[in-house]
Amino acid sequence: MNNNNNNNTLLIAYTLLLLLFLISSANSAIPKDDSPKYEVVIMSEEDFDPEPGSTKVEMTSVDGEKYDCYIPPEPIKKGASNVVAPTSQTIASTLALLEDTCLYRMTGWWTYELCHGRYINQFHAEKDDRIVENSLGKLLDVSYIAKSGILKNFKAGQVDGASHSKPYFSVTYEDGAVCDLTGLPRTSEVRYFCDPKGLNSIVDFSEPSSCNYLFVVHTPYLCKLGAFKPKQESILDITCVEKSGVKLSTPDFTTLDTVFGL
Repeated sequence: MNNNNNNNTLLIAYTLLLLLFLISSANSAIPKDDSPKYEVVIMSEEDFDPEPGSTKVEMTSVDGEKYDCYIPPEPIKKGASNVVAPTSQTIASTLALLEDTCLYRMTGWWTYELCHGRYINQFHAEKDDRIVENSLGKLLDVSYIAKSGILKNFKAGQVDGASHSKPYFSVTYEDGAVCDLTGLPRTSEVRYFCDPKGLNSIVDFSEPSSCNYLFVVHTPYLCKLGAFKPKQESILDITCVEKSGVKLSTPDFTTLDTVFGL
């Protein structure tokens, strides 16, 4: 009985996914990033009270069992957010919580050391001794962050910034060790992102051009500013009720683990 219920749930879920896709395609040729995601739930009739405004769709399982599935209405979208771009001074003051922090990332032979507001080094260590070390850039004064840092990917009224991107604060550390390839001092751009569930950490490192480096840093401190807070994801339940009225073998309902997003 449980296996049949699970198979029926999968069939209903995939059919509803196709239906929702067709509805979405008819409404717009380009899917919207803020569209809700859906989770399919099977419930017994006596435990379910349809939400006002739901769309009822009749579904039939491979075993011929009929279900009434209720697609909830999309939540009413609020108007543009009042979030405004914070000043560089405000962002720098928030990041000041990192001033006594050094972050590390190992990539192959090298270890990268980023000490916020001070310097970025690249070194190789053996038996706790640094045998090779290069400066990848530094700040002569921590006030430089407020003076030259740049807020990017922020749009007024949109907490989540541009499509498929998030707001970040860019700071360039300059005047590192002279590069053998270019004859110029090394520089590093550090991009600070909000990460409400993470720790202060270097999550990515690259070298876009010779001796010019890019560090991506996640920190929960930036999440204190509205401009950097991630948008809350909307998940709606599509509830399917067996029309026979027979109570399912599970106490209340069986939930499909897969969450669909359109």
